[in-house]
Amino acid sequence: MTRLVSTIVLLAVLFAVPASSSAHHGSDGVANDHRQSIREIKALVKELLRRIERLEASLSQAEAPVEAVTSIKRLGLELKPLSQSELGQLVSRHDRGMKIVGVEAGSAAAESGIRVGDILVGLHIWETGTRENVEYALNKAITDKLNSLKFYILRDSQTTYGHLRLTR
Repeated sequence: MTRLVSTIVLLAVLFAVPASSSAHHGSDGVANDHRQSIREIKALVKELLRRIERLEASLSQAEAPVEAVTSIKRLGLELKPLSQSELGQLVSRHDRGMKIVGVEAGSAAAESGIRVGDILVGLHIWETGTRENVEYALNKAITDKLNSLKFYILRDSQTTYGHLRLTR
């Protein structure tokens, strides 16, 4: 994926930067043209990276990484999707999440203060509306060799957060 990003950035630079700035503008005009080109490139790269992240997320949903599935269990969490009636009862800015139906005593989840009945709505920067979302976030944390992962839960209609220690 890194090679793809590098190629996209290179193409963006090649197509966005004028081949040669004409001498009509003088040096100030050339500098302004280049500054504008750089702003356009940055915006393009930002959009491309956002699209790549969405693509990676959809690809990871096609086949859940074994490491992430194992990590959910190792963290001491048992999750289930919210029912339609539970979704309708959410009184927050969140419109999805995973209900925590089990927390293993002494686990990283228990140590972090996660309780049965909490609704997991986010891990790091990702929403957790499906098991695949959770697996993706955990797999990303494992790949990036993070020691902990910030989580967001709904408890009594209030959003709260904590840090989940990742065990290896």
